[in-house]
Amino acid sequence: MALLARGECEVKLRGRIWWVMGLAALTALAAAAQDAGTDAFLNSMDLNFAQYGERMGLSLWAFNQSVAARGMGSSAAVRAKGRARIKAGKASVRYRPLAATLANEFAAARGGDAARRREVARTYNLFLERFRDAQRGDGLGERDVAAALGLAFASQYEIYSEGKRTTPAQDRDVVRQFREALLKDAYFQGTTDHYRQSLDENTAVQTVAGLVGYRNAAKRGDRPAIEKEREQALAFLDFYWPGDAARAKKIRLTPAGFRDESGR
Repeated sequence: MALLARGECEVKLRGRIWWVMGLAALTALAAAAQDAGTDAFLNSMDLNFAQYGERMGLSLWAFNQSVAARGMGSSAAVRAKGRARIKAGKASVRYRPLAATLANEFAAARGGDAARRREVARTYNLFLERFRDAQRGDGLGERDVAAALGLAFASQYEIYSEGKRTTPAQDRDVVRQFREALLKDAYFQGTTDHYRQSLDENTAVQTVAGLVGYRNAAKRGDRPAIEKEREQALAFLDFYWPGDAARAKKIRLTPAGFRDESGR
């Protein structure tokens, strides 16, 4: 997205670094919409999204590196710890959760009164569970940062390409690429469980928010809204994909998974 900010980690999906983002509270109707079916849920979220986000003055891509990295020390220290883990054969993309979810921590960071914090936490957990459902459907692991980033990448491609959806096999291929990159990255391997849980959950929640916006805009035939979502999705893809300034536009979805124009 346009306000995407880079973190210190040099993790690459064939060359691009990763990030942690935050989600604004989207609507007071989110919890009740769970029982109304997916379409009703998406529609109710979209009806309230723009006015709610504008009123709160929050970016959907608010970078949360400082909160996630709490207590990790300097980047040099993190990388040194990561290199030691890699050398010892203990590299991993998983984490031990500090809590069932970080919804309450996220809500507290957003401020507001108790009612607003509850609303933010409900929305966060609802979106997170939607993403977990998709992970389970693809046979992907939970508490696995590579799985979250891979599925998010596929979802952002759906938005950018205006509807091209991946198969479970294609999702697993991009997850594989993220896993291979993360396992080699010294900074990521030196991160804490809190950092990884924040990255995993914030990626999941933001991905669902993006799909909510895009799919509803597509249903309405709202071209300006569609283009806004595509621009944001392109920023995500560009952030991760290697190559020149136009790298993300060269991504192709092949039967094997995501590749660039050269087939690599």
